[in-house]
Amino acid sequence: MSVMSIMEAKRNNVISKSFKIIQTFIDVKSQWGVRDLARYLDMPVSTLHRLCSNLEEEKILEFNPQINKYEIGIEMIRMSASVSSKIDIKKISKPLMEEYVEKHKQSLYLILYHKYERKLSFIDKVNGPDPLQYHINIGDLQPIPYGGSGKAILAFLSQYEFESIVKNENFTDEQIQALIQELEIIRENYFVYGEEGRIKGSKGFAAPVFDALGNVIGSICHTIPITDDFSNEEEIIVDIKKTSKEISKLIGYKET
Repeated sequence: MSVMSIMEAKRNNVISKSFKIIQTFIDVKSQWGVRDLARYLDMPVSTLHRLCSNLEEEKILEFNPQINKYEIGIEMIRMSASVSSKIDIKKISKPLMEEYVEKHKQSLYLILYHKYERKLSFIDKVNGPDPLQYHINIGDLQPIPYGGSGKAILAFLSQYEFESIVKNENFTDEQIQALIQELEIIRENYFVYGEEGRIKGSKGFAAPVFDALGNVIGSICHTIPITDDFSNEEEIIVDIKKTSKEISKLIGYKET
């Protein structure tokens, strides 16, 4: 083997090992001591320490002396946010939404939160087989705190955003308190089930969608006639939560 071939093999080996380290911080946990990580990856401690030091220089990792562990660095956070912002959420969500609709035979909507406008919009829809469909204008900005589609988002926004949104809707103190209690339940369960305030005569199942930084960026919503009495409501709840989590995971979200 030539000298160039040996150098190339070593370089590829370093890249492969560095990638495994980064992957472990993302997929397993975000803090590692050197010895624990070396044991987990089955690498010599000296090799692992050298690679982590290199990643620290690039700010991919950073060392926290208070706990004597490496953590995800600011450059990895920046790159994750940049990639997340460029992801086509409709393209990512479509196959999962189609799979859901194939099973439940009802339409499923994808909703996006517009942070600066404090509004939401329905950006995509997968129709079920029923020729009679609810009509929702795709792309129109709508107020948030009505129906499951919006409350699934509102429950995970900051206090500042919540107060700003509620203020714009001129809610009474009594309405605000009732909404706060409802949102607490949504945060505990990660789904909404109830009357869909945007579509007269309907009820909906909705679940939030998160980005790589853990920020809520939208929701998915399954809407059915309020008169329908499904025996598989529990199954719908399980599946809509599963679908929203899978979409979030593809965007880069890591559930804690």
